Amino acid sequence: MVVRQLRPDDIYQLYPMAEEHETDLDGGHFEEHVAALMENATGLFVGVFDGPLLIATAAGVLGQDVFSGHVGLYGLWWYVAPHRRGGTVALRALRGLFRRARTMGARTAEMGVQVSGNERVGEIYARMGLTPRTTSYIGELGKCLQQ
Repeated sequence: MVVRQLRPDDIYQLYPMAEEHETDLDGGHFEEHVAALMENATGLFVGVFDGPLLIATAAGVLGQDVFSGHVGLYGLWWYVAPHRRGGTVALRALRGLFRRARTMGARTAEMGVQVSGNERVGEIYARMGLTPRTTSYIGELGKCLQQ
């Protein structure tokens, strides 16, 4: 297995991940947006490859903490192909992302988790040295402004 930074020609291998998570690809902008983030110094995309096949990926963006001024990694996603789950592939992807972020000046990492059904994700984060700190809420702004 090889862990490396993703390139624009790897994007097509991200589609199964997006489809499994019912990501809205109808707008046709997924590839364009990922490619733009790849070209931008703040977008970090790492993949774990078994030969030419992408079996895991982790992605995030770098941002400056408004209070401390330190650069941090803010996770976008991580994903392991269903047939490769249960081993150490997720850890390899996350470590690859964290190493890349550290070389880009990040001091911290903030990774999200869905509210239900992801106890395993919390266990993986704990193995990586992350601790729960906040609960996030998400909503469509149009609906939020109608309340």
